[in-house]
Amino acid sequence: MAGKPKPVSGDELSPHGILSLPGAAALSLIRRAKLLMDARARVPNVAQIYAQYWHFASLAAGLDASERAVLDRLLAYGPQSDPERPEGFDGASGTRLLVVGDPAFDLDERLERPGVEWLLGYRTNVELDDALARSTVAVFPYREELDQSGALLRALGAGVPAAAYDVGGIAEPVRRYGAGVVAPPDDLDGLAEGVRRLLEDPAALESARAGARQASSELTWDAAAASHLALYEELVQR
Repeated sequence: MAGKPKPVSGDELSPHGILSLPGAAALSLIRRAKLLMDARARVPNVAQIYAQYWHFASLAAGLDASERAVLDRLLAYGPQSDPERPEGFDGASGTRLLVVGDPAFDLDERLERPGVEWLLGYRTNVELDDALARSTVAVFPYREELDQSGALLRALGAGVPAAAYDVGGIAEPVRRYGAGVVAPPDDLDGLAEGVRRLLEDPAALESARAGARQASSELTWDAAAASHLALYEELVQR
C-alpha cells in the first residue's frame, strides 16, 4: 500500500472490536474467465464474476502508525491492479482491448495483462453482436493460412471498421470500401499504428465507419445471390 500509514482509531472498529480491511482481488483473470464460461453455460445472462478478499482483525483498541504499517505490509499481496477494473493497455489513451473467442496461441501470462477483457470460448450471435456494439475498431491479426473471415464481415455488417493483415481475401473488403486499415502480414507494429490512427483521428474513424456502412449495405446474401445468378447466366450464354 502506498503512502504514509495512518493509525486506526477506535471509531473504525465495530462495536465488538472488529476491524474490516479489503484485500486483493481473489480471482486471477484466467480463473475468472474460466468461471464465467462455466457459469454462462448454466445461466446465460451472467454478466460478470468478481471476488475480493476481506480481512478481519479483533482489536482491543486502535492501532498506532507503526502497527498499521506492519498490517499494511502483511496485506500487500496478490495482483496490484483490480482485474475487474482494467487500467488500459499500452495503446491509445483510455483504450481497452476486448478479445473474443480462442486465440491460436498459449495465453499463459497474457491473461494477466491489465486493460484486457477476455471472452473466451464459443460465443453466441447475441454475444458477438454485444461485443461489436461495444467496439470502436475490430482487429483481425489473422495468419496466412486463413483466406476469408465471417467475423470480419459480421463486424463490417455492424458498421464497425476493421484492422486486418493483408492475407488471403481477408483485407479485400476493408480495402475496397475503405472500411478500416490494412497492414502487411505479421506486421504487428503496422497493424497497431493503423488501429491507433483510427482511435486518435476522428476524421479517419468516421471515414472508415462510412466504408463499413457501405460494405454492410452491399455485402448481403441477396447481393451475393444476384451476383452468382448473373455469373451463371453469363456462362450459359457463352
